[in-house]
Amino acid sequence: MPEIPVLGLADDHALGDVHEMPRMREIVQSSPLTPADRAVLVDQAAVVIDGLYAHLLHKRAMYAIDPSQRLRLLRAKLPTLSDAEFHVELVKIFNQLRDGHTEYVLPEAYQGPVAFLGIRVERCWDGDASRYLVTSRYDKLTGDPQLVPGVEVTHWNGMPMELAVARNAEREFGGNPAARLARGLQAMAIRPFVTSALLEEDWADIRYRTQAGVTRDVRIPWRVFDSIGDLREFLGLRPTVAGAVPTAVGYDLRTSLAQRLRKRLFTASGEEPGAGGAAMGGDIATTRPELKARIIRTGDGREYGHLRIFSFHLEDLNADGDFVDDIIGFLNEVARVLTLMPENGLIVDVRDNGGGFVVAAEYLLQMLTPNRIAPGLAQFVCTPTTAAFTQARDEMADWRASIADSVQTGAQYSSGVPLDAADFINTAGQLYHGPVVLVTDALCYSATDTFAAGFQDNRVGPVLGVDEATGAGGAEVRTHSAILQDWPEGPLRPLPGGADFRLSIRRTLRVGAHEGQVIEDFGVVPDHLYRLTRRDVLEGNLDLMDRAVALLREGRPRTLEVEDVAVDGAQITLTLSTRALTGVDAYANDRPVAVVAVADGTNSISFAVPEAEQVTVRLLGFDGTVLSAARNLLFRAADGADEGGKTSFVRERIAL
Repeated sequence: MPEIPVLGLADDHALGDVHEMPRMREIVQSSPLTPADRAVLVDQAAVVIDGLYAHLLHKRAMYAIDPSQRLRLLRAKLPTLSDAEFHVELVKIFNQLRDGHTEYVLPEAYQGPVAFLGIRVERCWDGDASRYLVTSRYDKLTGDPQLVPGVEVTHWNGMPMELAVARNAEREFGGNPAARLARGLQAMAIRPFVTSALLEEDWADIRYRTQAGVTRDVRIPWRVFDSIGDLREFLGLRPTVAGAVPTAVGYDLRTSLAQRLRKRLFTASGEEPGAGGAAMGGDIATTRPELKARIIRTGDGREYGHLRIFSFHLEDLNADGDFVDDIIGFLNEVARVLTLMPENGLIVDVRDNGGGFVVAAEYLLQMLTPNRIAPGLAQFVCTPTTAAFTQARDEMADWRASIADSVQTGAQYSSGVPLDAADFINTAGQLYHGPVVLVTDALCYSATDTFAAGFQDNRVGPVLGVDEATGAGGAEVRTHSAILQDWPEGPLRPLPGGADFRLSIRRTLRVGAHEGQVIEDFGVVPDHLYRLTRRDVLEGNLDLMDRAVALLREGRPRTLEVEDVAVDGAQITLTLSTRALTGVDAYANDRPVAVVAVADGTNSISFAVPEAEQVTVRLLGFDGTVLSAARNLLFRAADGADEGGKTSFVRERIAL
């Protein structure tokens, strides 16, 4: 039997110190926690699970589990466990929750190192049969030049690929079958240690079939390097300026880490942030690394926009730790890019987006629809701990009364309250007036689940999913260390060794037609299900874009542009450019002030605004009786009165 080739790593890999698994085990196990430290971790895990964890009742019912009892059993077994065995057991207790927000973050030795094989494997479909193709290869791997993008992986460690992925999926935290399979496939070749136990295997034996039909075997050692250095900013909010109120965050740490590692290893891939576009269209330059924009030109000469949003977990481009500036910069850049998109239609693509700042996700929705956005709702579980926590934090005042009342009502959850006020997330109004379609997959998580749910619940457009549901992360996440910093007088105590816990602290509910439904474990079911093809995973999603464009063509492009503004005291006249509209209504500070019939082309509307320091004008464009377009304008009272003694107004840019 011929010897299986083993893939090596070129000396010029530039990844810093790279270790294989036997050496990595020695490194992380060289500084074990003390028995007292382990006891602290178990006791504090019980405090957050029993007192603050938003999904505990749901998870007990859905998966027939009892994490509280398992923690008690682990506490009793501590004297008999090695350090490695302890970490494995605590990881298992958190993993059984199937909640990517709620994880045990291992001590510092595990934070940063990521194991990788150096290939990326993706699933596509050939009719009803699934195929697993290598779609990227790290160019510093040596030893088998035939293992290239396009080959089909048929077996993994002796198991048929479908079975190997399913087995790996059972060790992952996905809350629904689609999410578990997506995470199982993602973890086949990339595994961060920060929230998982060490790998059991030292290498992977892979059998693949070349495009010429030749079957080959190869062995790839698992290698480990420090992928992003200091991981602390990924474990919670960056430091805020004094007195600032943190905004809600929800993201999948593992997907965020995997995406960063792929960016570093596979920079030539057209679907990684900052890389070139597919052959179908031309790129639009963006200033944010979370975005990629391009124009798709179809065979009949029509043009459509494609906006890929890789993450709502925004990088700090100014290196000043002020997340507010990054959120504003991100939203302003999206607004700018939307003005450059063709009017025929826009594909918003959030596949593989692990989430981030909830406000960035929800605020973005208004830019794509004339409908007023109803934000999702958030709830605390009702416990004595959440009652004390909300009493201690002013930004949680809206939840206090219902938690206090639960002592008498027996309610299990608090009232549902938006994380951000509806008036705030509707400030900018609609900026893009063509039809919009959203593309999702099972790795869309947390804030991206919220975005997809809001897109569907607020009737922005159809959702086209390449999996049966999104990743189903329905909560705001905080870390044990962040809660301790905000609430030092509470029951939390410092954790040893740099360890931490991530925790779902408020669960999120849907609105609209799905009002009251939880996102956790269920996710967002797409309106249209699509199976990725070989051309999709190897050639920049060509067939997927065709399917999305077909959905866009079922919609109708609209135009509602303000070409000129004339102000005479409190009297405002707007020159409008309209298309596919029959009438425009104007509201000033929510009061109706004018109604005009319009036709395609140039139209005008004139109205008086009320006396006020600031006036928001909202234009609503109708096609018959159907609201089809909208535009927000902002006017501020000018300093001093005009010659007639009347207040005059000047138009201002709406600040995002």
